Amino acid sequence: MRTMLLADELLLQVTLPDGRVMGASSGTIGLGLAGALLSELALAGRMGIDTRGRLTVLDRTPFGDPALDGALAAFASHEGKKPKNVLGKVAKGLKDRLYAGLAATGHVEQRRSRLLGVIPQTQWLPRAGGTRDATRRALGEVLLGSRTPDARTASLLSLLLAVGAVPTLFKGLGGLPGRELKRRAKVVSEGGWAGEAVSKAISDVNAAVNAAVIAAVVASTAGAGAAGS
Repeated sequence: MRTMLLADELLLQVTLPDGRVMGASSGTIGLGLAGALLSELALAGRMGIDTRGRLTVLDRTPFGDPALDGALAAFASHEGKKPKNVLGKVAKGLKDRLYAGLAATGHVEQRRSRLLGVIPQTQWLPRAGGTRDATRRALGEVLLGSRTPDARTASLLSLLLAVGAVPTLFKGLGGLPGRELKRRAKVVSEGGWAGEAVSKAISDVNAAVNAAVIAAVVASTAGAGAAGS
C-alpha cells in the first residue's frame, strides 16, 4: 500500500465526520495541503527555501509517486519565486485528488448526493478508527509532552497550526486552553530536536504557509468588503 503523505495526513485530520472541511471557505486548507507537499519535498532533500526566502531545487530525482513527482515538477518550475506566491497554484484541484487517493486506500468513503435535489455534490467521509485516529492520538501525546516528536509529527503539527486547526482539533486536550495548545504546537514546530537542516526546512515551510494563508484571508476579507459596499 502507498505510504501516507503529509498532505494525506493533514487532509484526514481537518476532515470532519460529516465530510465538511475546516477552513474550506477561505481556501486555507488548500494552501496547507500544498505546503504539506512542499514539506515532504523539503524533508526528502528535493526542494529548499534559500536565505532570500525563495524556492530552490536541491535534487530533481523523481520519487515514483505521482503526487510527489507532480509537486516536485510544479515547485521546480517556479524556482526563484517566493513559496507563498506558488502554493496557490499547486493547491488547485489538490484536495479532490488527495481525497480520491484516500478513497482508493479505504481511508475515506465517497458519498454522492444532490443539494436541494438538483446540484450534484460529493462528500468524503473519514472512516472511524485506523490511521486518522492513531495520528490524532500521537499528535495529542506530543502536545502533552508524553511523546517525543519526530520530523513528520512536527511538520504535521506545524501545518495544522498554520491553517488554524490546532485549537479545534485538540479542544479540551489535557484541560488546556486553545492559546496554550497553539503555543505548544509552535514550540514543537520550532524545536531543534530533528537536526538543524530538518528543523529549518519545517520552519521555512511553516512561515511560507502562514504568509500564504494570511494573504488569502486578507484578500477574501477585502473582496467581501468590496461586495458589501
